[in-house]
Amino acid sequence: MEMEMKKAAAAMARQRSLRNQVLGKLRKESAEEWESRVRKSLEEQNKAYLEQIAGDPEDEESQCAIDYRRFWNDVWFPRRARVPPMRFTFEPPRGIKAGTSQTLQIFSVKVAATRGGLQWPLDVFGIIAVRDIIDRNRNIVFHRTRENYQTLTEQLDPSLLLVGPTRAVVLSMPEPESERHY
Repeated sequence: MEMEMKKAAAAMARQRSLRNQVLGKLRKESAEEWESRVRKSLEEQNKAYLEQIAGDPEDEESQCAIDYRRFWNDVWFPRRARVPPMRFTFEPPRGIKAGTSQTLQIFSVKVAATRGGLQWPLDVFGIIAVRDIIDRNRNIVFHRTRENYQTLTEQLDPSLLLVGPTRAVVLSMPEPESERHY
């Protein structure tokens, strides 16, 4: 247990060091350098996590969770939502049982505060996406490339310019399970 704690602390220290290096280099590196750095960081995080759970080979549940997450990312992560807005407005679904569901409407995404080494103004790029049970693909809300970043300012404009979602996001929450004591 103590060995695992030391490994986890060392991994966190490496991540802190890397984050500090990143903040210093962020505006100086090319897209290729950024991609390489992020890939390396993810590999290090994955390695540290695998080392952490390797201490207990009996922990089959953890391994199953890791395998499921990898599978899910491989299958669903890169795909974008294909169901268009108002899909069944004028043409009823054929052979499909249809009904209504609660939906989530996204009006804005606002940076409320900064912490760590972040300072205003912020140059924001990347993807923000939501998923739902309709097709489990990414429903893009915000998408900017590194070359086409959006500058956010604390007083004038702390909100992102949204490009989506392309359709309503179905809100699905599982029913709470009751505990059974025998």
